Amino acid sequence: LVEEIGLLDETLPRGYGEDTDLLLRATALEPVPVLDRPLVTVRWRGESHFVGRWADYVAALDHLAAKHPALLRTPGGARRLRSQLAFGLVAAGRRRAGLRMAARVLRSRPVQLRAWLAVVVGLRLVAPGRVVALARRLGKGI
Repeated sequence: LVEEIGLLDETLPRGYGEDTDLLLRATALEPVPVLDRPLVTVRWRGESHFVGRWADYVAALDHLAAKHPALLRTPGGARRLRSQLAFGLVAAGRRRAGLRMAARVLRSRPVQLRAWLAVVVGLRLVAPGRVVALARRLGKGI
């Protein structure tokens, strides 16, 4: 782990995405098998450290995209990351940039839910915290 993959990336803003970064570095060495069923159930208690820290969320996603450009090379990966960025941007108050990014995603794949959530938040129809709370109740994240 230490020699080939490396330790946690201390430059990630607020440490967001450390797990994703480690997984991406691991997959650069060897394929990582994917199972089509969960092996564990995690029951979260309390809030995530990142809820409401939307500028940090955006900065961390930008950092991951710059560090791992392959994330943007596949259409599905690019849409997911850009949808997350769009949501983070509108939630952080950068509505115009977030709505532009959401529109870009929706032009390529109109069923991308995260992009629609960014639009709803960007149009101030619902607060970002309410979207996150509903996603958590459904066992999902933004």
